[in-house]
Amino acid sequence: MKRPILLVPLPAWILAIAMFGFGGLPLAVACTWLLPIAVTVAEKDRHSICEIPTEMYLFPKVPTWIDPHSTLFSIVNYGTLILALGSASIGVILSVKVWCYLVVKRFHWMTEEQVQTYLKRIADRG
Repeated sequence: MKRPILLVPLPAWILAIAMFGFGGLPLAVACTWLLPIAVTVAEKDRHSICEIPTEMYLFPKVPTWIDPHSTLFSIVNYGTLILALGSASIGVILSVKVWCYLVVKRFHWMTEEQVQTYLKRIADRG
């Protein structure tokens, strides 16, 4: 019988939820703007960046001046999604590394072996 996941100190568990859950969000939001801004600056000028429509005030939409049936529209649309997913996964990986450092070296809540066991248990559960 496997031990439950909560057999770590409560502050380390709360920190893990906060960091793993929101670790990739800032990078994903930042990277969704890369392609629309690059295409806008390349095709028009830098003052046209203000014309990029937004969704929920965080994520950009494809600029309205791009033809919806063009290849550039597809590249910007799907490329933004790929960049966001890739950067979110990098953000989560970095947040796991920072969490390990904080829990082991900074706050001394757990040992390195306990952290590796905890992360292996999380990975096994999926």
